[in-house]
Amino acid sequence: DGGTVGCVRGVGWLGTTSILNILNILNINPSPHPEHPSIKMPLKRRRRCLRPIPIFDEPSLLEFLNDNGFKPVHATTIWQELLSGKYEQLSDLAQLASIPRKLVPLLMSEFALTTSKILKVQHAKDGQTTKLLIQLQDGYNIETVLMHFGSNEAPDTKDVKRRNNTHKRSTICVSSQVGCRMGCKFCATGTMGLRGHLLAGEILEQLYHARKHS
Repeated sequence: DGGTVGCVRGVGWLGTTSILNILNILNINPSPHPEHPSIKMPLKRRRRCLRPIPIFDEPSLLEFLNDNGFKPVHATTIWQELLSGKYEQLSDLAQLASIPRKLVPLLMSEFALTTSKILKVQHAKDGQTTKLLIQLQDGYNIETVLMHFGSNEAPDTKDVKRRNNTHKRSTICVSSQVGCRMGCKFCATGTMGLRGHLLAGEILEQLYHARKHS
């Protein structure tokens, strides 16, 4: 059921900085006007109402903090702590002295650490590709593909370009939509039509899940 994908290349170990740098990854290109191709029109999105909201969804979290009288700087602190791997649920953030104590129960009422779950993990025989089948909270399934390159062993060469191309790293192809509007009859995803766009937070959850297999 996965839709349009985008790739995040050369991220190596999927650390905090890698994920924080792409919090604004969801940028949908405008489509041409049907009668005037030179005029660009915004794509019509199918609205998906999600509860709870992904904690990694930047617009939602910043709006929530503002509406409740908290400083936006707490968003970065929350993301960094959750990505550190020390916390398995939002309630664990109550241990932090760097965010207001009264913020945590408010977060728990609106957000979740992950709103999706991994249904299946499939590894290629050569070990270079890992495919994740992920179920979203509204029941749709998407796919995330993690591709592994290089090794930890330093190549026996003075060629800088070759040496850079052989270091251990990963490329992730993430889904940004459920379904596809192209309608290709040979493609199962294409025949289902466009069911909706993923929130930026749902895209980042794919990276969060993929970290466990990088």
